Amino acid sequence: EQIEHPTLVVMKALYAGCAVAEQQRDHKRGSTLAELARTLSDQMADPLSHGIAEYTDGLVGLFDDDLTRARSGLERALAIFEPSENLRLVIETLTWLGLTYQLLDRDPFRA
Repeated sequence: EQIEHPTLVVMKALYAGCAVAEQQRDHKRGSTLAELARTLSDQMADPLSHGIAEYTDGLVGLFDDDLTRARSGLERALAIFEPSENLRLVIETLTWLGLTYQLLDRDPFRA
């Protein structure tokens, strides 16, 4: 897929496509879209594009049961997203990150 001038709209479309692919258990497609998001974000100066790429990578990790990758990507995304400008993305990231932390916690007695 060749995209000459990536934009935030393209990045958001890649994130949405990746989320749908992963929920449908199409991990190959999800990974491909996450890689494309990473490649395109490297061509962009906007920090939000990098946050979206990290978030997308975290989702791939979560749905592919690579919880270390999920935690890492989601934590990096959270550090980039500004609550005053992207509250929805912050809330989504915190939700998925909370689930990731819960899945990483192997203590069966922790509430």
